[in-house]
Amino acid sequence: MLRARSLVFAAVLLGGCVALAACETLDFRRGAAGESCARTDDCVTPLVCMDLTCTDPGGTTSSGGTTSSGGTTSSGGTGGTGGTTSSGGTGGGGGTGLDTDLCNQCLHEQCGTPIALCTGDCLELEACIETLCSHLSAIASPDEGQCQVHCQQLHLGSKQKHLNVVNCTLGASCQPCSSYPWDYDICKGTVTQSPGVCAAQYDACNASPDCIDTRDCLSTCSTLQACLACEDDPAGVVGMPILSEYELCVSTQCLALSWIL
Repeated sequence: MLRARSLVFAAVLLGGCVALAACETLDFRRGAAGESCARTDDCVTPLVCMDLTCTDPGGTTSSGGTTSSGGTTSSGGTGGTGGTTSSGGTGGGGGTGLDTDLCNQCLHEQCGTPIALCTGDCLELEACIETLCSHLSAIASPDEGQCQVHCQQLHLGSKQKHLNVVNCTLGASCQPCSSYPWDYDICKGTVTQSPGVCAAQYDACNASPDCIDTRDCLSTCSTLQACLACEDDPAGVVGMPILSEYELCVSTQCLALSWIL
């Protein structure tokens, strides 16, 4: 199922539906393991689309073969807004699978200009959405769109630059990508894991009880008001800047992967 925040932007930017509610009511039969697909959203959860086949990310498929979604991971890449992020080795199947390097490279080839222009405050807008709104997206909260607007209001000067990235990425056609959240989670995990470029920021949050409390609070809030309360309570006042710094670092590496379908 398409995550809530992508539905919001798809409805507004791509004109796919007259109203968001109409988008959410659309349904179709999703493929079982071993059946053909064009993207992960074509497959039943938790299968992912790899090599045009709905595949169990744990390794097995109904067609009798096994697929490795791992492989060796190189976490020493530089990534950034202008290049690719070295965030994953090729999986099984002769160099195919969840390869975030190839996915990110394709996205930068198709959307390189808007991605390169999304720097500074634009990346802070992205970090705000990831920090404050990610759980609302995960639970498909109706407040997800309001949360995005809240972050946009905080960074109005970068709103259009950020929308340009989102719009381009939502419309990109990159066969190496397995769709959100798989590629994004691989990228985020890689840059977080030592010696990844965001490991220091992640460790700083883990070393701060206030940051941990803020992160835990944001992982359970179900309304925008509740999420803002996490930010405004005593722990949030101290912990939110630390957590936001980590998410900002991740955004510099995984921006495009955050919005793929």
